[in-house]
Amino acid sequence: MTNYRAHPHQIQPTFLSTTNHLSTIGYHLGYEHQSHFCTAFKRKYGVSPSLFRDQQNKVLASA
Repeated sequence: MTNYRAHPHQIQPTFLSTTNHLSTIGYHLGYEHQSHFCTAFKRKYGVSPSLFRDQQNKVLASA
């Protein structure tokens, strides 16, 4: 595993384009622990990744 971590602005496109578990997404973005990924995501977007995904899915379903 590299020490690279995705910047928070890089998280959203990856996150929205997959149905993978949060731990898998975080790992592929360079976060060793899901909690670190969730913290970075929440810091950037103001909501947890799971809530963000739920909100986006509702928006896409109503479109």
